[in-house]
Amino acid sequence: MNIWTRHAISLLLLTLGLSVLTAFWLYQSMWSQYEKALTLLEPRIERHLGLIRTSAEISAAKEGLGTLMKGWVHPGGAQSPNDLQQQFRQHVTAAGLTLVASQVVTDNSPDGALARIRFSATVTGEWASALVLFSALQSQTPPLWVKSVVLNRETGTETAEPQTVRMTLQLEAPALPDTGGGK
Repeated sequence: MNIWTRHAISLLLLTLGLSVLTAFWLYQSMWSQYEKALTLLEPRIERHLGLIRTSAEISAAKEGLGTLMKGWVHPGGAQSPNDLQQQFRQHVTAAGLTLVASQVVTDNSPDGALARIRFSATVTGEWASALVLFSALQSQTPPLWVKSVVLNRETGTETAEPQTVRMTLQLEAPALPDTGGGK
């Protein structure tokens, strides 16, 4: 065998050996990356499978929570602010007061969280009637939260007739989010 042939064969074997070592190193590198990704994904997959397995229980608990919340949260939808304003108007007239002005706005919160219905009202009447209104608001469910009240006396202290008050109330009510499937 010629010396050039031996050099060519040994160079070929050396190149083949280096190629095998490089391929083995690349395989080990890829395998370690796969193992790392698998250790990250396995717990997540197990959690998802657990959620899928318990989806019926989750749905039942969600329905139970919905019935529990009905006593504490106003129904959502496009008519909800108007219904709430009408309900407040009924409380005012039942207490013997006069509703001078009212304004309603819905504050929708993102991601399906509870919305808030805010409104302000100006009411006039006797002091005793105002106490009846506050008592009615305190015992109402779902609640109507009184955020602020400004009281102004309208009659003087010298008169023998009952004193009247002018109140400006800022009210807030929790409401279910509007799902877009309104009436």
